[in-house]
Amino acid sequence: MTRSDRKSSSTGVLYCAGRRGSFDQSFYRWGLRSTGVRVEPVGGYRDVVRTLQRTAPPADGPAAGVVDRDARPDHILARQAETVEVLPYFEVESYLIHPSILGAALRHRGLRIQTKDMMAILLDAARGTYMPAINAHLNHAPKSRGSSRLEQMAAQYAEQLERADEIIKRGNADALLRYFPGRQLSHRVARKLDFLSAQHLLDTVLQVPGLRDQCRPVRDLRRALMLRLGL
Repeated sequence: MTRSDRKSSSTGVLYCAGRRGSFDQSFYRWGLRSTGVRVEPVGGYRDVVRTLQRTAPPADGPAAGVVDRDARPDHILARQAETVEVLPYFEVESYLIHPSILGAALRHRGLRIQTKDMMAILLDAARGTYMPAINAHLNHAPKSRGSSRLEQMAAQYAEQLERADEIIKRGNADALLRYFPGRQLSHRVARKLDFLSAQHLLDTVLQVPGLRDQCRPVRDLRRALMLRLGL
């Protein structure tokens, strides 16, 4: 089947961040398998938005875009959500370490770890990524000029530190995966559980039969993307 044949047989196009063969493309292809939706990585999140704003629609059905949440503040995310689907978690790698997905991947390797123990591993990984997480959120914080800048920075840092502490204290996986960078968390968790890398963890997840339908986060994402496409 040629590239043009594949395009004509698809039921829509999902634009995502990343490059061809990237982690993002592999994950979305897996999540949308059997739907006929073609996944096209186009660069960064701004490229996803620009691609969707082209005047000529694609020839092979409806188009939609999906971008990572990252550390962007709520008012920016709300504006982006008018054009593209925004992940509920920090980035696509965050899905791999959700306890329901991670548990299935471990069982596929013949290992059984209780949910509370997996959550303890995830919390430990989050404690090791405090500074990257806080700095990511501070990058999007308002910035004043002049002599008040240092006081503002100190107050913003204290606010983000308190926020991170509260998320750790609550021990809620969804809140944690929204705030902390998933890529760094996934590398730490993968090493802790003797996966060779986050990519090895992803490859294991892709082999678990029926996981797309069994796992709430993936099921919710699939439904949201199909609604965004109007399918």
